Amino acid sequence: MTYRNRATFTFFATPQRDPYNKPTNLWQAIYAVEDHRFKPAGGYDWLDLFPLERGPARRARFLARFGYAGCGSGVGVAYYAYEWSPQDTGDLNEFIKLEGAVSREDPAGKGKPPNRDRLYSFTPVGDLRTQGSTITLPYCWHSAIDTWNNPSLCAVDSYDVSSDRARFVSSVFNRPDLLPVAKAIHYAQAHDYAAVGAYCGSSDVARQMIRDIPPFVFAEEGLDIKQIAPSKERVEIGGRQTLQFEVEKRADTWLVTSFRID
Repeated sequence: MTYRNRATFTFFATPQRDPYNKPTNLWQAIYAVEDHRFKPAGGYDWLDLFPLERGPARRARFLARFGYAGCGSGVGVAYYAYEWSPQDTGDLNEFIKLEGAVSREDPAGKGKPPNRDRLYSFTPVGDLRTQGSTITLPYCWHSAIDTWNNPSLCAVDSYDVSSDRARFVSSVFNRPDLLPVAKAIHYAQAHDYAAVGAYCGSSDVARQMIRDIPPFVFAEEGLDIKQIAPSKERVEIGGRQTLQFEVEKRADTWLVTSFRID
C-alpha cells in the first residue's frame, strides 16, 4: 500500500489461536516490526514484496524491500525477510534484516570502465534474487573513502533459505582491496582494537591507527589509488589531513599493511 510519500504492507492470516490462547478461525492483521508503518514521513518510501521458498515446516515466507530517499541524503535500501505459521499469535517473525544505500553508479557489467580506470571503478556488484533455495541481496554503504554523496563500497549477501532456519552464506564485495581501509578507519574511530586488527597485517599497524585516526575522515579532496605491485596498492585519502595506506592481498584477503598521516 502506498499513500503519497509513504509505503507499508499488512499481512493477513488466520492463526489457530488468538492472543488469549483461545481457538479461533478469524482473519487477523499480523504486523511486523519493520513495516515502516510508524516511520516519520521525512522523505519518500517505496516497497516491493517477494515470496520466498518455504522450508520443511512449510511456514509462509516473504521478503519486503523498502527504498527511501530524503532531501539531498541519497537513496537507501532495506531488506526484511519474514515468516509466519498458524501457531504464531504475535508479530511476523523477522529472520533477515539488511539495511544499506543505493549507488548511482551503473551495476557491474553495464558500462564497464576501461581497464585503465579499474582502480577508480566503484560499480555495484550482484543482482537481487529471491527465487530458489539461495537468495542474494545487493546493497551499498557510505564510508570514509567516499568522495561525494554516493556510496563507494557495495556488496551482495547470499542466504540459504532451504531449511527452517535461514543461514548466511557469503558476502561478495565490489572493492575487496579498499574494504580493509574503510573498515579499519571505522573501527579505529570507535577504538575497537580487536576489530581493527582483523583488517590489518600487524598489531603495530592496528595500534597506530587507533592512536592516530581522526574522528572525522572524508575523501573530500579525492581518493588516490596506485598499484605498486601485483597484489599491493597505495591508497591516499585527501582532506583536512592526508591519510596514506598500503594494502596487500595475502592468500584471499586484503589487509592494511602500512599507515601514516600527514
